[in-house]
Amino acid sequence: MYKGIIYRYSIFNDMGNEVSYIGQTCSDKKRRSDFLNRNMQYSGCRIENARKKYGSENFKYEILEEIECQTILERNRLLNEREQYYIGLYNSFGKGYNNTLGGGGANGYQHTEEYKKWQSKKSTELAKNPDYRKKISDGIKAYYNCPVARTRKSIETKERYLNPVERAKTSIIQKMSYVTNPDRAKKHSDKLKVVCNTPEGKKRMSDTIINAWKTNEYRDKYSISKKALWATEEFRDKMIIAYKGMNGKMVLQSTLDGIPVNEYESAVEAARQLGYSFGGICRVCRGERAQYKGFKWSYMK
Repeated sequence: MYKGIIYRYSIFNDMGNEVSYIGQTCSDKKRRSDFLNRNMQYSGCRIENARKKYGSENFKYEILEEIECQTILERNRLLNEREQYYIGLYNSFGKGYNNTLGGGGANGYQHTEEYKKWQSKKSTELAKNPDYRKKISDGIKAYYNCPVARTRKSIETKERYLNPVERAKTSIIQKMSYVTNPDRAKKHSDKLKVVCNTPEGKKRMSDTIINAWKTNEYRDKYSISKKALWATEEFRDKMIIAYKGMNGKMVLQSTLDGIPVNEYESAVEAARQLGYSFGGICRVCRGERAQYKGFKWSYMK
């Protein structure tokens, strides 16, 4: 059983208003100790300033909710949801000490334009330093060489990808980075080739594809993307060149009852005219599938 809590720190400010800070943790004792230790940096500038001003020991501490789950993923999801709920309930983002809207991320936090420019300039200068780049690279490698860290990161990534908005956001960012930096795209491609040529890599790729095809969402997405490609004249012309000479057998299209519908010079030509998958037609012709797109397909002698 995996446990976690949502807690609240509160204090009356100089105006006589009760102000709150909402947090989540899986280690109540350590988190409490960190808050009371003034030498330990806590969570964000708002609560940091308040600790210095009023004193950590003068805050009232209370546990708002305890959570128990069967899996780490479920526990983290519930903690994020409940943290966001209580931040809204006590308005600790608008008129409190929370820097964000909660949920394990930086939702709601807004940097000033001045800070953004300063941070951009500083990051650009640091990136030019080979020693700095090596230090960051070594740190990331050391982190991912730890099995616990890899497991934790994997859980966080899977949890984030359950959100369609986050998936779309990540996809856009990745595509933009590859367009603006062709070298990065090439390095990533070369790395994938090396990994996928190993027995372990091939098995992982195979399992991933098999599991993906078991979901209706992936099949529908694949079908839509293929139809969109075949609808473009440029793609059809490329396929004609790519499949030229691969399949010269005439193909018969029939209903499921065996009534002939049309004849085509080849499976490639049938796919081109109808906007279907060349592979889908061929698999029926070879007897690997019973039908495709509601039709039977067979090679004509």
